[in-house]
Amino acid sequence: MKTLLQLGLAGVLPLTSHAAITEDFDSYVLGSNLHGQGSWKGWDNIPGAGALVADAHASSGTQAVNITRASDLVRVFSGVAGGKWTLSIKQYIPSTSTGDTYFLLLNQYNDLGPYNWSVQIQNNMGTGKVISDMGDGGTLDMVKDAWVEYRIEIDFADNTVKEYYNNQFLNTHAWQDGTGLNELAVIDLYANNADPVYYDDLNVAAATSDPFTAWIGPFFPGITDPMVIGEAADPDHDGLSNLMEYVLQDGDPTLSSTAILPTASITATALRFTFHRRASTITGTTQTFQYGSNLRDWTDVPITNGSLVTITADTPILGIDEVVVTVPQAANTKLFGRFKVTKP
Repeated sequence: MKTLLQLGLAGVLPLTSHAAITEDFDSYVLGSNLHGQGSWKGWDNIPGAGALVADAHASSGTQAVNITRASDLVRVFSGVAGGKWTLSIKQYIPSTSTGDTYFLLLNQYNDLGPYNWSVQIQNNMGTGKVISDMGDGGTLDMVKDAWVEYRIEIDFADNTVKEYYNNQFLNTHAWQDGTGLNELAVIDLYANNADPVYYDDLNVAAATSDPFTAWIGPFFPGITDPMVIGEAADPDHDGLSNLMEYVLQDGDPTLSSTAILPTASITATALRFTFHRRASTITGTTQTFQYGSNLRDWTDVPITNGSLVTITADTPILGIDEVVVTVPQAANTKLFGRFKVTKP
């Protein structure tokens, strides 16, 4: 029995009613203090609480912002309220850095107050832990010497927020405790006198926009070329479309790798097809396994729990589904299978 793995897709991007807010720090002068530039400033409008643009590490382009020592840098937002929003930002912690540094979101901010915090995540570089302080809390292992994404999903209507670190679920809790506002006022990158930590590729987008668009935006800040950010595009030339990278665990359209591909195994009686997907991609995509005894006639199997499909949630980590499709060989001497992802 032979198997053929083929990844297929089709679809178009819908229009959105909110423009994404993006920041990659490449438009600023290297070495300059971000205080007073764009919508950035030091806490309480103090220049000394600003932060310098650096080129020691960068997720995209050549520059990022260095949060260290006295840095307590805020970026002010306007109009980020109502409905659902996603904020993402990349973080790089050198293995040589020590101290405790913080990533924070506030729902209310004014110079000299009042303030009201919604997200407070501590990076304890001594213990190597990422710690969410709000609600019931949450802890994950810290990644050093690599760019890692924070993703914060906010639902203002339900007054809830979900926190993810390195594509792993960290915590969920109320956005504000009844004394704050249902809006995003600022992001606060607080050094707390710690050694350097770098941030890059900030992206804030309304969830009324296409989730795929919100996902791919931070990888290519400021780029609108569909040959780069389109669903069918393959900017890293690894044979996987952006849409397929979006669905599969650890997919990264800037990193050429086939390690995330589904795997096939053959028994005496069946074809077994296994892959891991981001659970959040179920919304907004149609995921189908197709099999057949030739490459012309296909039988569709929706990726939902059933006689041929077994889905195990939060495996191997939170937010990831393990999907196993088992197709009996029956009388077939050949059996082909492929995974197909489309968007409405």
